[in-house]
Amino acid sequence: MSNKIEQEELTLLSEAYQDCMELKIRLADLTMQQSRTISQLHARNEELGEIQGKIHAKYGDIKVNLETGEY
Repeated sequence: MSNKIEQEELTLLSEAYQDCMELKIRLADLTMQQSRTISQLHARNEELGEIQGKIHAKYGDIKVNLETGEY
């Protein structure tokens, strides 16, 4: 008698392991995408702050309608 699990058990074990590995890879990809998105958001927020600063310096403390440009 050999020391082996049944074929059905091996199949279930192998499939579950493979699914876990694929999910880990997907999670890693999502984490990298999240990191890139956060970096892009920070850069865009800095740019927004610069633009707002220039508008504030030119027009003072105003509120701008982003659809019409009126203040």
